[in-house]
Amino acid sequence: MNQWSPCARPWILLFVSFFVSNSALPITNQMNQNPISPAEVAANYLRSFRAGDEFMAPSGGLVVSGAPDPQALTLLQNALLEDTAEVRSEVVDLLADVGAECADPDNRGLGAIKDARVIGILFTAGMDKPDQAREEAMLVLRTMCRRSDLAPWSGELVRMVEERPTKDGLLLVAKGKADKARPLLEHLAQLPAWQEDRALLIAQGALGDTAVITRYLDELRVAVACADPERYNQAVDALAKIGDPVTLKAVAEQLRTPWID
Repeated sequence: MNQWSPCARPWILLFVSFFVSNSALPITNQMNQNPISPAEVAANYLRSFRAGDEFMAPSGGLVVSGAPDPQALTLLQNALLEDTAEVRSEVVDLLADVGAECADPDNRGLGAIKDARVIGILFTAGMDKPDQAREEAMLVLRTMCRRSDLAPWSGELVRMVEERPTKDGLLLVAKGKADKARPLLEHLAQLPAWQEDRALLIAQGALGDTAVITRYLDELRVAVACADPERYNQAVDALAKIGDPVTLKAVAEQLRTPWID
C-alpha cells in the first residue's frame, strides 16, 4: 500500500488548511480575492442565506459609484417575492446595509436609507408576505428612512395596514405622517383589541390628535415629578415617535439640547 512520506505530510496539511480556510471566507473577502460582478455577489449572498447562514455586516460589492447595482437589486427583489421567511429576513438585513452604505460610504454608522429603489423594494417585495420579514422591513423603514422619503409610499402603507394592522405598521404610519390613515386609525380605536394600544395612540398623535399629545405631555410631567424612570422613558419615547413640533420640543428640553427653539 502506498503511503505518504513523512516529508510530504506537512505540505499536505498546509494544502488542506489553505483550502478549508479559503472556502470559509466571508463573501466580501472572497470577492476581494476574486473580483466578480455585483449580480454574482448578490447570488452568492442568496446561496449562503439558503444554506442557513446569517447576514454579517458590512456588505460589499453591491454598490457601484454610490448606488446599488440594478441587476443585484433585481435578484434580491425576486428572492423577497419567492423565498422562505428565513431567507427573506436576511435579504431585508442585507438591503438595509446596502442602503446605509449608499448614504454613508465610510461606514460611520450614520447612514439613512435614501435610495428610492431600496425603499421601494422594502415597501413592496419586503412586505409581500405576512411573516417576520415583513415586520423587519417596516422596522428598517421606520428607523432608517427620512419622513420625506417615506411620503411617496403613504398610500401603499395605508393599504397594507388596513389589510393587516400591526404595531410596527402603525408606528411606520406615525413616522411617515400618513394622513390618509386617519379613517383607519379612527376605526381601529373603536375596536376592543386596539383600545389603549400604545402604537395606535402614537400614530393618532403623529397625525395631530391633540388629546393624545396632551396625554403624553402630562405623562412626562408626572414622571419627572415622581422621579419614575420607567414612566419617564416611556413618555419620552412616545413623544419622540409622535414627532410633532410640540412633542419634539418637550423631548429636547429633557435632553437639554439647544437645537429646537
